Parts: sequence; structure tokens; C-alpha cells
Amino acid sequence: MENEELIRQTMEYRRESISEDLGALEDRVTDTVHKVSEAASHTAARLKEAADIKGHVDHHPWLMFGGAIAAGAILGQMLHAHETAARQTPRIAAPPQAPSLLGKELTKVKGLALGMALGFVRQALTADLPPALAGEAGEIIDAMTEKLGGKRLSNSELPSGSRQ
Repeated sequence: MENEELIRQTMEYRRESISEDLGALEDRVTDTVHKVSEAASHTAARLKEAADIKGHVDHHPWLMFGGAIAAGAILGQMLHAHETAARQTPRIAAPPQAPSLLGKELTKVKGLALGMALGFVRQALTADLPPALAGEAGEIIDAMTEKLGGKRLSNSELPSGSRQ
């Protein structure tokens, strides 16, 4: 009888100890899940903020303008270098004056990218100007867009998140 009572007490003590350990483990897991969830939400918010082109243009219009020009210039140099290399490299199967495989498509992408970037800049810069100045500034930016090889995009052609 004494052994049975001792065994019951030992089992009860172990059961309580395991329950406490499981409770503590559950608290730690819940806390960890909460911290990971907060970190993921924070990261998602930061990524959304980083991808907000309109917000960047609104807060830093000249920096974005310069970045668009730099990106266009770099892309133009890359296309020019690629086309020059394609003309200088002798080809066996194709005639020497054959255009590069994606030359036309890359030129279109460049034009659209410059058009969108400078369209956002145009919107941001002209939003607070008087109508007469806004029209003239918009025309200047559109002319620059075309001279850089970009496609002139109207406000209605820009993504809807960029309209004011």
C-alpha cells in the first residue's frame, strides 16, 4: 500500500511538473510567434513604402528626376554598347547589319521606363504650380522625355496610384 501511495504521489508530482513545463513552452512559443508576426508586418510595411514610387517623387522630386535621367543614360549606354558590339562581332549565320535580338524591345522598355519616371516627375513638380507655369513646366519635361528617347505619357496613361 505504501508503495502504491508513493507511486501516485510521484506520478502526480511529475504530471504537475510536465504541465508547468508545457505551459512555459506554450508561452515562449506564443511570444516567439508574436515577435515574428510583428517583424513580418514591419518588413511588409517597409517594402510597401520602398516600392511607393509616387511617394518618393512627392518627397524627393529632384532626386527622382535625376535618378530617372541617370537610369535612362545608363540604359542608353548599355544599349549602345550592345549594338556596337553586335555590329563589330563577325557572325557566320547572320548578315553583319542584322539588329540585336532584343534591340527593338529593349528600346521600347527604355522609352516606357523614361516616360513613366518623367511622367511621375511631371505630376509631382506641376501639382502645386499655377496653371500657366504647370503647363509650361509639363511641356519642358515632356520635351526632355522625348529627347532622352522616352515615350511621352499623359496623366491618364500613368498607373492609377500615381494620379492626384
